[in-house]
Amino acid sequence: MPANVPRRGQAVPQPDLSAGICVGHEHSAWWTSDDLAERQAAARLCQDCVVIAGCAAWAISQPVTPGGAVLGGMTACQQQYARNAMLKASREAWRLEELRSRSARAAQQAAKQVCDSGHDLTDPANVRLDKRGWRVCLPCKRRTRNASERLRKGLATRPAARRPPQRSLALPKVDLPATMTGFLSWLLPALARLSMAGSGIPAG
Repeated sequence: MPANVPRRGQAVPQPDLSAGICVGHEHSAWWTSDDLAERQAAARLCQDCVVIAGCAAWAISQPVTPGGAVLGGMTACQQQYARNAMLKASREAWRLEELRSRSARAAQQAAKQVCDSGHDLTDPANVRLDKRGWRVCLPCKRRTRNASERLRKGLATRPAARRPPQRSLALPKVDLPATMTGFLSWLLPALARLSMAGSGIPAG
């Protein structure tokens, strides 16, 4: 695998392959052949190609091999193996970088004489170690805990918000006679008054 293998997530533009051995070769079909022997022969021919480095870097940067072709002197299986190796190397490099960063932060934290609030970290009464082995300022931790407790108590004792009174949707009551006779004695004159009002005759 060439040395200039792209890092994980690095975009590699497609190189100019016009000068490649595969272009204009009498057996150019070998690079996309379904026959394993022909693909291996094409991969051997790629070793003398002038664009093998750029071709291999571009092929490995792709999620899958374009068309299953031989690229950069590697078959599709070899390209996938190179991708996996690249991802593994990237993860290992990230892990080492994270370890170095943590070590630097731990050394910086261990060298501090006072915390950000000005408390003396050289006094054992003000310091304890957490699970990571880092020093924790106890006065700052107590102040944070007390503030959280005061906030919790304030929320618990605060009166609940009063809901605005809701308007009643009940219909107004109408006084109707209780008996059928009384109802008719009320209804008939009302109908008469309505009919006279519609005809223009003044009600008596």
